[in-house]
Amino acid sequence: MTMKKAVSFLVFMQLSLTANAFTVCRIAPAAPTSLSATEGFSIFEYANAGSASAAKFDIEPYLEKAAREDALFKTDPSAFFWRYLKPQDEREGRKLLADFFTSVMLTANPTQRAVWTTFFVRTAFFGANAAAANVLANRKSASIMVGDLDLSFQLYEMVKCYEQELKYIEDGSIKYPWDFIVQKPTRFQPVRIQWKHKQTNPLFALQESMRLLVEAPAIMERLAKYNGKPAGTVPVQRKGASLYPKYYLNDFHYQTDGWLSAESAKRYEVSTETIMFGTQDTMQRQTLLPLMSKYRGNSFTQSASAEANGPSSILEVACGTGRFSTFVRDNFPASSVTLTDLSPFYLEKSMENDRYWRDFRGREAMLESTGDPSMPAPAQVIQTNAETLPFLDNTFDAVLCVYLFHEIPGPARKNVAREMARVVKPGGIVVLSDSIQTGDRKMYGNSLDAFSKLNEPHYIGYQRADLPALFTSCGLECHEKYVNLRTKTLSFVKPKHETKVVLGEQ
Repeated sequence: MTMKKAVSFLVFMQLSLTANAFTVCRIAPAAPTSLSATEGFSIFEYANAGSASAAKFDIEPYLEKAAREDALFKTDPSAFFWRYLKPQDEREGRKLLADFFTSVMLTANPTQRAVWTTFFVRTAFFGANAAAANVLANRKSASIMVGDLDLSFQLYEMVKCYEQELKYIEDGSIKYPWDFIVQKPTRFQPVRIQWKHKQTNPLFALQESMRLLVEAPAIMERLAKYNGKPAGTVPVQRKGASLYPKYYLNDFHYQTDGWLSAESAKRYEVSTETIMFGTQDTMQRQTLLPLMSKYRGNSFTQSASAEANGPSSILEVACGTGRFSTFVRDNFPASSVTLTDLSPFYLEKSMENDRYWRDFRGREAMLESTGDPSMPAPAQVIQTNAETLPFLDNTFDAVLCVYLFHEIPGPARKNVAREMARVVKPGGIVVLSDSIQTGDRKMYGNSLDAFSKLNEPHYIGYQRADLPALFTSCGLECHEKYVNLRTKTLSFVKPKHETKVVLGEQ
């Protein structure tokens, strides 16, 4: 496929998705069968219990480890569901999907239709991106391990991922996501499409897709050429170079420039969401659940001691583009938010995302939360190494970290956990969301390790790491645990009687 044809295909897809959103919202959306063209693209197809390495691997000790971890936390039923979910044969997989769309979609209420329509459009959009990038890169599959999971089961996994978040939305555990293109209906507006949101603009969607189409062939070429070793595409940084540890100067995911260019920051979101077929936002928003249970209460915890005023101060460590922080802000618009990252380019992108949320949604979110339609203050952004946070002890009510730990070596993980524990206030909460580990999905065996071939040198070490011990050794106590598809969330609280975390020698 030439670039011209790829662009034409995406223009058609994006115009069609935008034009039909209103119509789709009025009926029960069909299964996203348009993804059939993307079968085999997902980097995560290595997650396959049928692979040779997974079949020979003894998973039982890791299942026992996961169960011991469950016992340390108040563990959501999602952890058990995903651990033992297994692929069916193709016929059974199709039946599961058919049963779902018959029993749920055809009887969906207006809110459910709005949510499923948004999920459908996202999955179709990123699936179209995957198909175009895949063909443009002249590869049958971008996966790094040949899988035998049929498409119907992969779709079923995505449906269950989305269904899990829908449950949290409906029971009030999290707010209806602010940037869904189809918003929650009201009595007077049964269909609410956010036509003013940039995501409904076909030109914006095309721009995002073009960034992926330009980048994908280069990533595939490096993957084939370097087989997990660094490609050396990270530019030399003179300003602030002393901030960067050696392990950071790596082109993770074989992304051009690593984390150290403005263009890298611009293409990150579309690249990672395409890899995840649009489920990344859903998995990241799981991070909100321990926060909401502590400060609002939810159906899982049935908390009677929720602190209804919310956290006055929130820190997100290694915030990346800051997209996740907009969902944090929407749920806690009155909180003071601080974002840190090592990349000045990603911090610039995080400020851009923060400004967009404030302009598009800030006053409305404040009105809903406090009754006062004032504009929320901008997030404070600070370039810093997460191993040495520039804050006093006991500064923040909540400290969050998403998708960092699998990209740093063991000693760095220990240092970051120590710093997160140090800066959270007594009685405060620390929340970590990252990749699931060996034992969190029985069907995967050890095949998750193959993700290291995508230039993730610390991923295997992360797979075996004892995450609870990293934080409990710093004086924190285990709180809650959630799992959704390929993301695990662990939360910890700092005892109120503690006034200082013992740092110790590293």
